[in-house]
Amino acid sequence: MKSSSKPNTGRVISIISPMGGDGRTTLCANVSAALATLGKRTIAVDAGMVQGQLGMAMGLENRIAFSLVDVMEEACDLSEAYIRHRDIPGLKFLPIARHLRDMAVMENVKPHPEIIRRAYDELRSLSDFVFIDSPPGYTGQLATTTATDEVIVVVMPWWHTVRTAEHLIDSVKLRGKCNMRLVINHMRSEKGQHREDMPNANEILEILQLNLLGIVPEDDYVAACGHRGKFAAQNPGSPAGQEYQNVARRLLGEKVPFTTFKS
Repeated sequence: MKSSSKPNTGRVISIISPMGGDGRTTLCANVSAALATLGKRTIAVDAGMVQGQLGMAMGLENRIAFSLVDVMEEACDLSEAYIRHRDIPGLKFLPIARHLRDMAVMENVKPHPEIIRRAYDELRSLSDFVFIDSPPGYTGQLATTTATDEVIVVVMPWWHTVRTAEHLIDSVKLRGKCNMRLVINHMRSEKGQHREDMPNANEILEILQLNLLGIVPEDDYVAACGHRGKFAAQNPGSPAGQEYQNVARRLLGEKVPFTTFKS
């Protein structure tokens, strides 16, 4: 008989996008930081096979000593593999791999869903939120949705990106994942849109048929932050940063109005 006491059950959320450069990593870093600032224990996982962009976006790339591969090889404990952010209590970063040798190990191991599920369960027990920043590539993106609780799909407001996202979403649904939500990134005002290339938010929602989680406006400050390992979500003067905070609050169940993009 199972014990009546329940362990902490954090939410494991994979972040995917149909194409590279859609802002998946930036969203992962900033929403993780926003939730940690709100008092939630948060782990951001870089699922790239070799050290990816998430560590740089969080300003932690120079502190990487171990990875999840080292944990799998019993070279360290999980608590030694993740990195605590010095300025934001409750925020941690975990790379899956850190160099080419790790990539070779992962290719040889080819962890099956049960191994992935156990790893997610251990991370879940340590936190309120675990965000998986998916690697580029269709296969890798689908693999990271295995055993996750939720999926966030990030799209840019371009017709070809939205059409590509349709196929990705259908593939995720075929794997039994129905708890998906949408973030539209780099949204411009209607005046700034090229109507032949750029659908508006309503058109994107009509095509993709997902619940909306956020509409992040185009904001040059985001790129400037990413190069310095800073978080736009900590700047109240950044429109995109404010929306990252709003996404975090919506994940907590708050009813936060969406920004409208008029000319």
